[in-house]
Amino acid sequence: MSLFNDDPMQPDSVMALEDLLDSSSDFGDHADDLLLDIDSDMSHLDENLFDIHDDLEVREKLLQSDEVGIYGIDLAQGSHRRRAFQPHSLRPPLSPSSSLLTKELAKQRIDGIMASLNHQIQCGKPQLNFSLRPLSHFESEDSSIGPGYRIFSFPGSTPEESWRFSVTLKILDLMHEALKTAAPVSKRDVFYHDPALFATQATIDRHVDMIASAFGVTRADLNVTAAAKGLIAGALTLHHRNGALTEITSEAELMPSPGELLAVSLETAEFILVVEKEATFRSILSSNTWQHVRKGAIVMTAKGYPDLVSRQLLHAIATPTPFNQFHHPAVYLLTDFDPDGVAIANTYKYGSAQLAHEGASSQTAKAHRIGLTRHHITDDGASKVEHALLPLTGRDRRKAKVMLRHMSDSDKDGVKDDIADLHAMLMLNVRAELQLLDERPDGLERFLSSIVSMHDGSTALHGGRNDG
Repeated sequence: MSLFNDDPMQPDSVMALEDLLDSSSDFGDHADDLLLDIDSDMSHLDENLFDIHDDLEVREKLLQSDEVGIYGIDLAQGSHRRRAFQPHSLRPPLSPSSSLLTKELAKQRIDGIMASLNHQIQCGKPQLNFSLRPLSHFESEDSSIGPGYRIFSFPGSTPEESWRFSVTLKILDLMHEALKTAAPVSKRDVFYHDPALFATQATIDRHVDMIASAFGVTRADLNVTAAAKGLIAGALTLHHRNGALTEITSEAELMPSPGELLAVSLETAEFILVVEKEATFRSILSSNTWQHVRKGAIVMTAKGYPDLVSRQLLHAIATPTPFNQFHHPAVYLLTDFDPDGVAIANTYKYGSAQLAHEGASSQTAKAHRIGLTRHHITDDGASKVEHALLPLTGRDRRKAKVMLRHMSDSDKDGVKDDIADLHAMLMLNVRAELQLLDERPDGLERFLSSIVSMHDGSTALHGGRNDG
């Protein structure tokens, strides 16, 4: 395989590295443990292909080639190391219609990393190395490799470094298999491939996002999906890629990934109500008002901070495109009156810094946070439910202050209300959970009715009066 073409790596090369990974999740302390008995019929790699640190001619060819960086090779000049792959400078961002091309490029990146490691093993290198550009909070402490880059080494200088190498390489291998077979794998499935190695699901979450950011693609482009978490109900029909139809009415359904759907139908839906907590979601579905408005509304919850699937589905059904037949329902957000509630609402609207590489497909900027606000705890009925108000914790106060600093120069829609609510929380030293609505007589029913009143022209929201 040549660095200057897109020929896939031979299967034996991948198998050799799989054997390396599968041999033990607890590698030995010595480099000799890494040496493999590689079959003689394995495709031969040019001896100078990856030993480029001292070969100025090869380095020049690499720097001048359009293909530089597909394989994520490190270029060295003196003691300063630079990473060749610069996805945003070498290639323009790919549109959604280029999904297959994006997946192929991601597969080639993994092929290149595997080929490099395989060659290092063949050459008897005492230490294996590969590099990725991580998210900001994965910054390497070694300033010699430049800002924003991390080199993974085995054996590492510490047991933790060796573990990180093993975890990242194992996940890359599973991603490669998912891309090769065109069969998406869930993050949960990745974890259960080797729970002893990964230890926690959070390990998978962090490393999958790190790899996606390094490649400049989304999780979906790596054929990695999140297990269903959120719930949805209301006037919505899902058209699945396998031809199945799911009509969602008053019963809660698990949110599917938009990638599993061809389209959605929401002809009668006037608004989408997103609630922070499952308990409030269930209360809404059992309310009398919901029975009257469910043909003209959609309600959903991600059970706390929204996962990527929940945010992507909200964007997909709320944004006028062929996917939702160009409908544009209003979107309302209902969260606790505390700093986390404001942060959850803004995550739906603007995404999260940690998953910034997922782009606009996980953001619904037009969503409007309608509660709980300072008005719900200071109006005439608030004195009747003072027992439902709680004092801010130290963490709440610190989070509110940090959020205010970040919002001070923002011109985003709704930020003035967010600032006013955070100031009210700090001055009054109170927070309130959504259960506050249940404490008031008909509190939740009145809240739903207030939303319906904003859509008075809708027959679907008023008992189908178009029936005559």
